[in-house]
Amino acid sequence: LANSSLTADNARAVAARLGTTDDDASFVATAFRCVLGRPPTPAEAAECVRFLATADPGKSREWLVHVLFNHHDFVTIR
Repeated sequence: LANSSLTADNARAVAARLGTTDDDASFVATAFRCVLGRPPTPAEAAECVRFLATADPGKSREWLVHVLFNHHDFVTIR
């Protein structure tokens, strides 16, 4: 999934759909709920907000969704 164009294209589409808020913390919470079906832990939320603040603003939300598509909770069937 990390190098898949399908994953990258879908991450871009999901980030655009979720990207209606200027608040990074709200975006992170919404992305976790949408992609993983759960809220982020406090540590996950803090790390994701820190990433969004330091990464390329044009792509950071897309990259975050791409990372969530590669998260263990997304690719593992329980």
